[in-house]
Amino acid sequence: DYNDHAQEIVNKLITVIDHHLVTQLQAWNVKDSIPSPTFQQMGRQLAKFYNGLAGIMPDNMIKDLFLRVHKNFKDNLKAQLSHMNITPHDSLTYG
Repeated sequence: DYNDHAQEIVNKLITVIDHHLVTQLQAWNVKDSIPSPTFQQMGRQLAKFYNGLAGIMPDNMIKDLFLRVHKNFKDNLKAQLSHMNITPHDSLTYG
């Protein structure tokens, strides 16, 4: 079925970008400047990802894809901060 195939493609794209973002988060040095080079790189990767999709996918599919990427990123960032023993109360220390 076409819809199932399209959803499989979206899921694979999300898996690829999630992998890249998690890899960047694991290499992130919290002590870097703000925005850190790691977060700047993640922004560039997301921009390239978007630009690669913009001409070939409908806008609503791109929106849904990025909403899922954003949710996954927040979950992965929360897990990474927890792994680094950083709490919301540490924001003054880490910016």
